[in-house]
Amino acid sequence: MTTRKAERPRATPFKDFDITSAPGHLLRRCHQRSHELYNEVTAEFGLTRQQFALLLALLQRPGSSVQEITDLTGVDRNTLGGIVTRLEAKKLLDRRRSDRDARAYELQITPTGIALLAEMEAAIATVGNRILEPLTPTERADFLRYARKLAGLD
Repeated sequence: MTTRKAERPRATPFKDFDITSAPGHLLRRCHQRSHELYNEVTAEFGLTRQQFALLLALLQRPGSSVQEITDLTGVDRNTLGGIVTRLEAKKLLDRRRSDRDARAYELQITPTGIALLAEMEAAIATVGNRILEPLTPTERADFLRYARKLAGLD
């Protein structure tokens, strides 16, 4: 028979912790807000943020491989495969075997995809402006610099 030691009263965990100042919590809330604004402003175009990022990457880097797009957008290969399949079905991109590597695929945005991005350009600018709206111009520049640094892009 085992006897339990009398438990000492413990201090309240996180007694002095303010979740509204926790970096991870703030990043999640910022992400949530940007997602809400993107959906609100761009709903009529029928593209998720990841689909938009993929098409934009292809517009700026035609003929990129799946791996290059993964590296550029930060979307993992498995998720990217599903996005490519959906965008291909919408005739917004083409996928073909690479001339450089027979094991790899190259992706190409279609004229329909380019036209959709052209229609979305003003809406995407609106999303960015609305995300940064609470900040002064100096704070906006600082925020973007710090966010790039935190994301490992600088």
